[in-house]
Amino acid sequence: MYWHHRGVFPEKPPKEFPEAWANHLAIIKWATEHICERDLPEARVKYAELLKAPLYRAYRQALYKWFIPPLVRAGAVETVLSVGGGLVEPFDLLKVAEEEKIHFELYVQEVDDAVAKALAASGFQVYIGDLSKLVVDVSDILGKSYFDLAVVQAVLHWAEDPISLLTSAGRLAKYILVAQFYGPYAAAGSVATVLMGARRYIHYWREIEAWAEQAGLLPARDVPRKLRIAIRGYGLYLRLFQPKWAERKA
Repeated sequence: MYWHHRGVFPEKPPKEFPEAWANHLAIIKWATEHICERDLPEARVKYAELLKAPLYRAYRQALYKWFIPPLVRAGAVETVLSVGGGLVEPFDLLKVAEEEKIHFELYVQEVDDAVAKALAASGFQVYIGDLSKLVVDVSDILGKSYFDLAVVQAVLHWAEDPISLLTSAGRLAKYILVAQFYGPYAAAGSVATVLMGARRYIHYWREIEAWAEQAGLLPARDVPRKLRIAIRGYGLYLRLFQPKWAERKA
């Protein structure tokens, strides 16, 4: 992983990085100019641009590379559930598996019918519906009642109840990777929360940590302290958790 003052990357930023960063800043500027408006059609276009842009995709792949390959190589992870994966994140997870030469079975949970159908058409195994209703289905498909890893990446601001979502993730998975932007520095948060009707604005990383604690999740692995402080300066919370039942089993 390569730490740059403008972002976290799995390797040195590519040559097109300055242009990608300019695009990132342009979206922040656009969101700021429209901060008092809601449900703008253009907001969905801007949000999609952001999620697919090289800068944000490099960031997602970097954080996945930090946590997932060591767990797979140690034999701890064979199945991964992408919670609220959307149209881009599942492909980023597969890209990491390809580049790191690792294998895991990937499943995606989605509440949006159109997104779920598009993912299914691309060959993904998709659950449509609330996370809390997946417990019975998991046993039928996996032969056990849990996934090895649930990836909860940038979904807590959309969740009706973040504690309930994290509790459900803790029932479904042996490890839970939580990555969430917060505060005023995240362009995705600015666009989604203010303009697209997300359910909440997350002001501070301690809110996320409190939700995880109330959901019964225990820290399993953290990023190094210096890197953690740096990414928090950019409004990113990143941590690997285990539910209490998994710790007792271990």
